[in-house]
Amino acid sequence: MTRNIFISNCGGNDSVREIAAAFLPEGGKLFELLSQFDGYLGDIEKIKNHVYGSSLKYILPFLKAAGVTDKGIREFCNQHISVADGAKEMFASMREEMEIYIVNTSYMHYVEEMATCLGIEPDHAYSTQVLLDDYQMGEREQKMFTGLMNAFLQLPPISWNKAGVLSPEGQFATDSLKAFCLNVYRRFR
Repeated sequence: MTRNIFISNCGGNDSVREIAAAFLPEGGKLFELLSQFDGYLGDIEKIKNHVYGSSLKYILPFLKAAGVTDKGIREFCNQHISVADGAKEMFASMREEMEIYIVNTSYMHYVEEMATCLGIEPDHAYSTQVLLDDYQMGEREQKMFTGLMNAFLQLPPISWNKAGVLSPEGQFATDSLKAFCLNVYRRFR
């Protein structure tokens, strides 16, 4: 017997940007800068073993420093999930004919809430496993990351020309972010 499977990403890649924007002052701007940096490392510098989507881990210490909890993220995701008209009914109809999976790089909080919303079994939802509550951060670290966030928000956007050459401002921004993203974030692996 043939087994039919449907896999959707449910469009959740912007959910981490939305989480950052909701919990951090100018968090959307910070996440965008980290995303530009992520793209630069992969597309232009072509760093060996670079994993696209690293901006999802680069933003984590800033969320933790702001006191964000797993419960807070989950509640935010639950309140801000939007689905197209008829999507729930479509997924219900599809479940009669096939197994449905969600595979998304977003944090588990969003993907699990989306699966619940669409009636998809929890074990059919795959995501980036993040538990902020599992990490402890002291006051000194919180102050450090708050200071870094404020400094990073002053950096110019990162862009490059067709030849892959950064502007002087973009070079300054990437150099500043490298010290953080390629070293400090290791605590949050």
